[in-house]
Amino acid sequence: MLMAILFAGIITKATIGPGEMLLSMAGRQNLCVLLYAVVLAANIGLNVTLIPKMGIAGAATATACATILETLLLHLAIRRTLGIVLFAFIRPAATRPLRA
Repeated sequence: MLMAILFAGIITKATIGPGEMLLSMAGRQNLCVLLYAVVLAANIGLNVTLIPKMGIAGAATATACATILETLLLHLAIRRTLGIVLFAFIRPAATRPLRA
């Protein structure tokens, strides 16, 4: 059961790939640090809340939720700053043909 919970977070993260590397290469390291600070705070808060109630399953749920939050924040940051959609299963928009 624990592995299934953690797998949900990992598979979500895998849908956008290494978004933090893209932000870093684009010179947006400060934004990346801010996103990870938010995710860290959320992870700590979720762990403090869920571990006493659910035990080890709470820790797994908190980690999976933090990973999903990380994925969503990275996607939004990349989409807004660079205009790129990173989700693996979204077909890229068709470009218009160039007129000569």
